[in-house]
Amino acid sequence: MQQLSSDSFPFRLASRRNVLQVSPVAEGSNNSTPSLRLRRTGGSFVSYIDLDDSPTAQRASSDAQPEGQESPGLTVSLTPDLLEDEVVVSEVNNVLKFNTLSDLRNGVSGVLFCTSFRLSFVTMQQIAPTRSLNLCANRVLNENDISLLNIDTVYQISGGRRKRLSSGGSTPEIVQIHCKDLRVFTFSFKFCMQEQSAKAVQYLFRYAFVSNADLLFSFRGRAGPREPLSVFDSAAEWEAEMKRCRCTQFRITDINKKYEFSYSLPRRFVVPQQLLDCQLQSLSPHFFHHRVVAWCWSAHKGAALLKASASDTTSDTGESDRLNHLIRCLGPEIQMVNLDLECPVVKEIGSSFLRLQALCVPTTESEFKEQETHFHGNLEATRWLECVSGCLRVALTSARAILHYNRHVIVKERTGYDMTCVVTSLVQLLLDPYCRTQQGFQVLIDKEWVAGGHPFAERHAHLRTMDPKSESAPRSEMVPIFLFFLDCVWQLQAQFPTMFEFSETYLTTLWDCAHVGLYDAFLFNCNWERNKAKKSRTFRNVWDWTGPTSRLTVNDLELFKNPLYILNKAGEYLSYRATPEGDGLGASEDLLSLDCTIKSLSVWTQCYFRWIPKAEVVNGDPATLFLHNVRVSRDIQFLASKIRALQEGMTGVQLRHRRMPSDEYIFAAQRNSVRAVAQESHVITSSFPFAPPGPVEWGTAHIPSIAPLPNFGEDYNDLDD
Repeated sequence: MQQLSSDSFPFRLASRRNVLQVSPVAEGSNNSTPSLRLRRTGGSFVSYIDLDDSPTAQRASSDAQPEGQESPGLTVSLTPDLLEDEVVVSEVNNVLKFNTLSDLRNGVSGVLFCTSFRLSFVTMQQIAPTRSLNLCANRVLNENDISLLNIDTVYQISGGRRKRLSSGGSTPEIVQIHCKDLRVFTFSFKFCMQEQSAKAVQYLFRYAFVSNADLLFSFRGRAGPREPLSVFDSAAEWEAEMKRCRCTQFRITDINKKYEFSYSLPRRFVVPQQLLDCQLQSLSPHFFHHRVVAWCWSAHKGAALLKASASDTTSDTGESDRLNHLIRCLGPEIQMVNLDLECPVVKEIGSSFLRLQALCVPTTESEFKEQETHFHGNLEATRWLECVSGCLRVALTSARAILHYNRHVIVKERTGYDMTCVVTSLVQLLLDPYCRTQQGFQVLIDKEWVAGGHPFAERHAHLRTMDPKSESAPRSEMVPIFLFFLDCVWQLQAQFPTMFEFSETYLTTLWDCAHVGLYDAFLFNCNWERNKAKKSRTFRNVWDWTGPTSRLTVNDLELFKNPLYILNKAGEYLSYRATPEGDGLGASEDLLSLDCTIKSLSVWTQCYFRWIPKAEVVNGDPATLFLHNVRVSRDIQFLASKIRALQEGMTGVQLRHRRMPSDEYIFAAQRNSVRAVAQESHVITSSFPFAPPGPVEWGTAHIPSIAPLPNFGEDYNDLDD
């Protein structure tokens, strides 16, 4: 039986519901590529679409069929991949999705499903054997899926112009969706039923832009027997962290047990030991949202890192009195860091990101070429790297004050939950090796960001209001402080490639998870909101990479690990007995003295440019280098296990080492193209493991003059070292 694929025959969407009509290719046909060709009669918009010039394709594209007579060929049902409790609201047949930067010239046909959780565009290619397995948002989403929470702006294209879609007026023929992860999807409803396309537009306004968190998608659940708890709401979590840091001058307070003290703080937090609860009550009205001085981390010599919101009074005397009170509790060695004066503020980050977003989301080929011509000037105009440099400089100065001068550092800003989260997290990454492990980084995010009350819903524009009569899009400005922090961490990884256990793919995946809409950690502004929602709804744990609800495989998790981190364990591998991995207890501070100047910083290309096909480098750095590092790392671990076995006196140890290619997980996230599949070879691009939508454009792709990757489908001969 012949294996069918969308790459081997033309196809069309029949009038039947969710059925793809497949017609066999005529014998002797030279056409083996099923690309959809769009022809234009003028201007820049589609006039009509045809599939092929062959007689078979013309018959397949013809709608004339005798009544009651079935069209010859196979019928394949197209259905979306739904989650539990996810329902289909509406669907649109005969939708055309344009390829990225194709200038509305070519694309692929399919069915657009509108569900309670996402927009899902399903094509024949997704059920074909050559379906791409890219790492998209924890694999919760497919390559052509858009979670409703990820939709940033919706435009309509008409008359050669683009404007934001309004709820009034006629249904647009072409709709362009800009996503928060910097992807762009362009759909054409030209060949759809008017009623279906009108419902799809109404769906976008009703489900993609909501003003109440109760309207967001969630799994149905029942209230548990106990009051729900979020991360670092319990005393046990704080006790474990204080024990790890050898913290003795602070205590855990439950003054906020019922969120009556401050709704943006967790139920329990850590304060100076000599600061009584009654004193906290008297001091709290002078701080924004009652966010008093709270402990973050301690060095082993006793110096601590603390955070607070700025005082809401203009009285200098009151500010001095509160500082003297802290000196009595902590001692005279205190260094105040006012982020409102020394660091870029939230408004600056927001405006800088808007300019960066425009640079990373070209919608036409001419716009891409124009940006390429003045790329460095446009990048400098965003001031993004300038903001990153300023924040890293403040964090490094604070870390040096703690380590070298043994001073308590109190980081404060007006709100106490934006740039404070960034700087306190960076200080711990600079000083604490445990925070550079995957487990330690998870604890850091939970402690400083989730429990710390960072307003994810507000900063990521999860909730937005809409005026039906307004021409402007229903949105609130997105200020991704969390993305800014991840970018700072990536800069540290770039300067210290062996000091972090996790890879940049891990950071990019975290950013993608921030707007999937399934994880309570990134859905709400504080633990009070999370616990309130958990009483009636169920959410997923973003850190549950291997649980029953996770779709990540063991091979996917390999991509989260930094293969160069093994160099930090050289002593362990060379020692007679391997040192078991601990929880960071007893680890000494190790300051990463980074270079904060702008000349030493780079653009995070994997996160920002992964969806631009023309920016891809085929078989190029850094993706290929990463894979080679993984292979070397596995060889080192294999040889180390053999050496330990010999040292322990084990017999029967095989001394000859067969070099095994690390292809078992490359299959799971590599980039396939029509040409690569035809040649039975696999292609790795610079966007690995996040592939941009649409095929690789071999005419414009950057292909270094290096030896191609081997064909992983062939049998390997024994390669002995």
